[in-house]
Amino acid sequence: MTKKTETNSITQKNGKDFASSTVKSFTYNPDAETLEVTFTNKQSYRYLEVSQRTANALVKADSKGSFINEKVKDKYSFERV
Repeated sequence: MTKKTETNSITQKNGKDFASSTVKSFTYNPDAETLEVTFTNKQSYRYLEVSQRTANALVKADSKGSFINEKVKDKYSFERV
């Protein structure tokens, strides 16, 4: 189940909301337009200037890892968190 907070952010977790061998969880903050992704290897990245459309597509994607590799990595600026 997708969790939406008061600011309409989106948070999903592996095992609860989806199954993935590479993505542990992700949170989208629409106010800041950031997508924070934690991978199963415990590394976390915050992608900047990510659109709501991209976040919604990630929620709907069958493979979260493939979507992030194809549509997010190398397309958005990021910082390691």
